[in-house]
Amino acid sequence: MLQDAVMQSWCTVTIRNTGVTLIDGLRHDSGDPFEWGEKALAHYAKLRIDARTKRLVFSDALTVPKALALYRHFADRVMLGFGIGTQLTNDTPYQALNIVMKLVRCNGQPVAKLSDTPGKSQCTDETFLAYLRQVFNHPEHKAGRS
Repeated sequence: MLQDAVMQSWCTVTIRNTGVTLIDGLRHDSGDPFEWGEKALAHYAKLRIDARTKRLVFSDALTVPKALALYRHFADRVMLGFGIGTQLTNDTPYQALNIVMKLVRCNGQPVAKLSDTPGKSQCTDETFLAYLRQVFNHPEHKAGRS
């Protein structure tokens, strides 16, 4: 589950024991990965779920050194996965481009991402974004444009 689509804070309040039991793991995609991982483990502990049966996947601007640091920090407490994309395949001396494609509409309806990280929220429909901010009690960060 990519919590960042609706913010980790909302997920940890809303997804209770049954939901967490059905989800194999969580994917980090914004914010501090160490803080996010600790919050995820604390949520599992609160629900009395053995975190060693779950997986945390890290993928936000990940490099090999950062993945190794995350592994050392979490490996004895939870299963781990790493998605090293741009930094793994860019073996040139030039700065890698940060190109991400995001879904903005589905079947004619707006799609949004509400992020814990300012600037990473995304929606092209301001009315829909305002509605989601109200529903999820989300602070007003500037939404990204596609």
